[in-house]
Amino acid sequence: MRTTVIVACLCLIAAMGCERKPQAAPGIGSEVAKNPKPIDPAMAPKLQALATSACHCEQKAKTKAEEAACWTNYYQVGKASIEGEYATACAPISAGGHVYNGETPQEFRIYTGSHSAAGKLCTEHEVIAVETAWQAAFDAGLSGEAMRTRMRQALQDFQDGREVAMTGGGCGRPSRLPPPPVAAG
Repeated sequence: MRTTVIVACLCLIAAMGCERKPQAAPGIGSEVAKNPKPIDPAMAPKLQALATSACHCEQKAKTKAEEAACWTNYYQVGKASIEGEYATACAPISAGGHVYNGETPQEFRIYTGSHSAAGKLCTEHEVIAVETAWQAAFDAGLSGEAMRTRMRQALQDFQDGREVAMTGGGCGRPSRLPPPPVAAG
């Protein structure tokens, strides 16, 4: 059964409830299989590694064709089994990805990236670093470009292996996420 999973709904009027709509995974478009085939949950680490690699490739791509090419390996392995897509309805960053083996005990999710004012975020740890920078900038009364600059700097620092604050994490920090890597130095 095809399904779209929405991890969190932000409902402005409680009486209206939350409407379930298909959500495209960030950056890659809707790729739900018409008749998804079950896939071994042991494939989750491989699929996650392929998705993270594809996302980092997409960060550097200069054209839409290059962006699409980045995802080739991921889709060769998993496209026939994508059951649905998920997205969080969180600010400042909505994370999302694909659902495999939906609504079964073998269900698992692959994070495929998020778009933010800091740029494309390819790992949930990047999301936490950027959310933390956003919260600190907000608490300091910053807005607009100053806030975006802090977010971009946190992302760059994280990607360069420098130590960054990692206290954020409403929606970007699922409970299953391991602690962030510690920068050498």
